[in-house]
Parts: sequence; structure tokens; C-alpha cells
Amino acid sequence: MMNVIRNNDDINAFLSFNAGFHDSCIVSVNYVSGNYVGSDGGMYGAAEDEHILKIVFHSQWCKNFELVFTGVRKFSVVGWRKDYFCDILDSFLSFVRNEDGEELILWADNEYFSPDIQDKPFSQNDTYVIAKGLMWRIIE
Repeated sequence: MMNVIRNNDDINAFLSFNAGFHDSCIVSVNYVSGNYVGSDGGMYGAAEDEHILKIVFHSQWCKNFELVFTGVRKFSVVGWRKDYFCDILDSFLSFVRNEDGEELILWADNEYFSPDIQDKPFSQNDTYVIAKGLMWRIIE
């Protein structure tokens, strides 16, 4: 069953479930743009909600879970780094507005992440996702 994040109460309940991502790690990431080249050679773009990012997490505090972001605007996944362990200690999850006033959701693996979603550089040490929607579910 998918749980939809619609408001701050949903965010708080989700963060309570997973202890704010404390002692979690990313197991896998899958992005589907929905874009394609047709048999006629034409390039076809997907609708907003077809840009989907799925991230699977394991945690020492809760059951394994998956985040499903829809309407993905931007994301960055930090992979292996020297002298860095893969665990997530805390997180940032909040609704934010872009320069057009559109409400988006932003998740990052750092509670001090700056939610400046204008086209300015983000920290290169943080994994983050900016999207139109977010759902989550427990996985086995």
C-alpha cells in the first residue's frame, strides 16, 4: 500500500516511522523519465507525473521502505566517497516553493540541507530530490 505525503502531518508521521532516516542507507535508485524515441524517429517527452524516481532504503530502526517521487524536477545521488560511510544520520523533508510559486517536496540526506531550489548549486556532498509528489511504502 502506498502512503501519499500530502501535508506536514504526513511528513511528521513518516519521519516518526523511520526515525528521521537515522541509521538508514540507500540500497537502490531507479529513475524513469518517460521520454522516448518513437518508431518514426521522433523524440517524445513525457508528462510531468511520468518522471518517477524510486529509492529503496534499509534501516536499523524500521522495516525497509521505498520512496516514490513523481514529477521529478531535479535530483543528485552521491555515490562512493573516500573516508565516508554509507549511513544516513538525519534528513530534510519539507514542502518548498519554486520561483514560480509552485509547491514541491524536497528530501535530502542532511537535516541542514538548504532548500534553495532556484538554479543555484547545491552541496556536492548531499543526496537530494526535488519533485512534485512523494509516496512511500514498506517493502519486504
